[in-house]
This record gives sequence, structure tokens and C-alpha cells, in this order.
Amino acid sequence: MTMHRRVLIRLAFWFTALSPFSTAWLSAEDLKDKKINEATLKALAVTVLPESIGTKRITEVIRGFRRWLNGYKAGAEMSHGYVVTQLRITEPNPEPTYIRQLNAFEKTAQHKGQSFSDLNTEERKALVTEALEEEKITELPQRPDGRHIVTDLMSFYFQSSEANDLCYGVQIGQHTCRGLPDSELVPKALQEQQT
Repeated sequence: MTMHRRVLIRLAFWFTALSPFSTAWLSAEDLKDKKINEATLKALAVTVLPESIGTKRITEVIRGFRRWLNGYKAGAEMSHGYVVTQLRITEPNPEPTYIRQLNAFEKTAQHKGQSFSDLNTEERKALVTEALEEEKITELPQRPDGRHIVTDLMSFYFQSSEANDLCYGVQIGQHTCRGLPDSELVPKALQEQQT
């Protein structure tokens, strides 16, 4: 009887630890590290995205990236394109990895006596370069792949229709469907970017 009680108590603790309410036992400091630090994410975006798109657009890219992350479904079937017969599924949610990586940037900056966002651009770029070298990442993925928040944020923007349009200076709409009626027309020139 005592043995069964011990097993039940252990199971109760185990289920409590895994329950969504288990965060009630965490300190404020622990909870802070469970969420993406928005100031660090913004400073990172300003560091790795083109300055030429302006602060307003960088903020919109961050919002889009957060929407993508909030809607992320692990294990979802991915489109496979032509002549690719292998089915692929999405990796586990990358948010915990992103949180850890952003916290690492913040902790490294704090060793210098500042927050990551207070470092100058060159110092932030140096930390980003160091982080990518540590992970042996040398190229952008075709889509965010969860390896590192730096390359995922960059690929989220640089593989977008908007970045493609900006590269060519015209409204191509690479990942949008313009429809057949205007498919033979030359794409229109981009309007001036507003900061």
C-alpha cells in the first residue's frame, strides 16, 4: 500500500511539473527567460536587416516574424515542390532556441556593462558574427530552419517578396499571385521607401 502511494505521489509531481500551470512555481526571473526579449530582438533586427528599409519597415518585419513564430506548428507537412517526392515536416518550435540565443546576446553584452541594445552597431555585429561562427553557420537557409535566430530573421526578410522587389527596384511580387490579366505587363517601379 505504501509503495502504491509513493508511486502516485511521484506521478502527481511529474504531471504537475509538465502541466501548463507549472509556471506558477517559477520566480519572476525564471519567467522573464521564458519569453522573447523584445528589446533584444529589435536591436538584433536593426543590426542584421538593411538600414535602407527604414525603422518603420524593420518594425513591421519583426511583427511579421513574431506572427510567423506564434502560428508555428511543429510536425506540419511542408510543401515539397516539383520532382521532390519526399514528404517533409516542420521541426520542433524554435522559440525556446531563440529565447536562449537572445539571452546569450544579452548576457554577453552585460559583461561589457551594457544591454545588447545599448551596444553600438559594430559591437552588436561582432557578437552576431561570433555566434554564427560558433554554430558553424555560413549561409542563409531558404526558410527559417530553427538553427539560429540571426539567420532565421534574415531569411524571413531576404527570402520575402518585398526583399526581391527591393533588389530589382520593381514590384515583381515573387511570392504573390498577380493573376493572368497583368502577367505580360512590365512590373511597376517601387515607390520611395518611407522611414
